[in-house]
Amino acid sequence: MKIEFKDYRIGFLTGLFEVSADTIRLYAKKDLLEPKKNESNKYRLFCREDVFNMEYIMRLRDMGIPLEDIRTIVCESSLDDVSGRVENRLAYVEEEIAHLAEVRENLKSYRQLLMDISEKTNKIEIIEEKTTFLMIDIEESVPKTIEYLKDLDEDLRPYFSLYVPQEDNPLFTNEDFLDKKKRQEVSFVLTCEDVNGISLQPGFPSDRISVIGPCRFVTSIGYAYTDIKYEFLEMIGQFIQRRGLRRCGNYFTQYLTSQHIHGDAIDYYRTYVPVE
Repeated sequence: MKIEFKDYRIGFLTGLFEVSADTIRLYAKKDLLEPKKNESNKYRLFCREDVFNMEYIMRLRDMGIPLEDIRTIVCESSLDDVSGRVENRLAYVEEEIAHLAEVRENLKSYRQLLMDISEKTNKIEIIEEKTTFLMIDIEESVPKTIEYLKDLDEDLRPYFSLYVPQEDNPLFTNEDFLDKKKRQEVSFVLTCEDVNGISLQPGFPSDRISVIGPCRFVTSIGYAYTDIKYEFLEMIGQFIQRRGLRRCGNYFTQYLTSQHIHGDAIDYYRTYVPVE
């Protein structure tokens, strides 16, 4: 495009940069552009410097720099000031990229979880490879406890869980959960697999985090309605008996997700029972 150096009307800038007239007016209102009025017809006229400024504004906008910062950069900043603002913006973007990467991994993990629920509900499996899980009481809140675990190892994926401290008794039955006194034995905790073996590292906070394993686990995904039906626990107990296994520690049940069908809420859980 061949451009003559002259004064331009607003339509020229909207076509050249593919923006609306309202956008041009906003930039003029913010003093990013300095059009002059043609006294004979009252049209706004933009000069060559406005064209250059408009290109600079568009470039800064494509970098995600906020409009107020763009105004400061275009109208008031030295190159050193601009460099500092760019560094600040770059640091912010790097943090956002890291956050979005974590969000992506969480979404992929949840997608896999939904597939597991679809394919493995009520199917009981034995994790033959010895595995270690971490368990921590929720002292202040769930977010603060998750943050504490992530500070230890960002790869940990904690689940909100039910923990049943029963060393020698059989697994809870549906009747147990209907018994108010027995339900008081159940507590809310966070549990996660120790994927990187931090429980073996020096300085591991064993006074706050319990370690379950390493051992084999019987595991299954089950579901329960809001009126508290936990038949899937009885199925696991019967499976352990049939296989001649012995429970060698306390078990826990991770809450996975929920769905609503015909007005009924159905909660899905994954239970882990340490066995030998």
